[in-house]
Amino acid sequence: MGTAPTAGASYVNLELKPQTFVRRLQAIARALGITVDQSWFNHLSLRGKLSGLTVREIVTRIGEVAAKLGATVIIVDPLFKLNVEGEENSSRDQTVFCNELDRLTTEYNCTAIFNDHSGKGNQSEKDPLDVIRGSSAKGGDLDAAMVLRKHDVEGCFRVDLVHRELPPVEPFVIGWEFPLMRLRPDLSPDDMKKPKGGRTPSQAPERLCAAIATTTAENPISISAWAGLAKVSRQTLQGYLPGLRKNGWINTAGEGNTARQYLTEKGRIAAGKTLNGSHE
Repeated sequence: MGTAPTAGASYVNLELKPQTFVRRLQAIARALGITVDQSWFNHLSLRGKLSGLTVREIVTRIGEVAAKLGATVIIVDPLFKLNVEGEENSSRDQTVFCNELDRLTTEYNCTAIFNDHSGKGNQSEKDPLDVIRGSSAKGGDLDAAMVLRKHDVEGCFRVDLVHRELPPVEPFVIGWEFPLMRLRPDLSPDDMKKPKGGRTPSQAPERLCAAIATTTAENPISISAWAGLAKVSRQTLQGYLPGLRKNGWINTAGEGNTARQYLTEKGRIAAGKTLNGSHE
């Protein structure tokens, strides 16, 4: 009798040459001090092997290979190379595409993880899910997303976690240290790389401070909660944070995921202009 396949992950590589992928995997394994067991991690190299196939045919073949290997996780990298039929910016076409991808979870009982690219241009002021290239239908179909955007510090990235079922996770920063990404709790996720120039502010900074007038170092507030009190989007608020810090109006308590904001004495004076009705 044969040995039953072991549950694991099937990594569908659509972009890198097989030997390049293997070298990268080996470098990561060495850095982590682990050994990759092929019984639970399988590399499926499909570069140059999708020509002439429909999305349905590709998804079916990937699912069948995963089922034969006993894989319970399928990783597709990069996702756009599977989109061989529809227009990426068409909501209808992307809905059809996502419906086919859903078969990996419903027909083959696998967790599906996709690596996608961002759109062109600066991403700092977008909602995290709008960073994903193409139609917003793709973002709306995800159960969870990890979105990376460039930080002001070279080689570092702000990470936003968006999910449907768990408590909110505050943004944090990671930095590239070959061959791994590592947490950078010393960096603020608000300091994203901005486009050159700028636009006229639409909110008075004093009004933003007034929204958190009761905060202290012992009673700070998350950025999401602050945005709700100020009645602005989280992204709009984040655009003001570097200036508020430069003015010495706010300070940060905690680091990384636990970081919270509070007003300084200078910030209370600025907020008072609004609370006292002296700032229009």
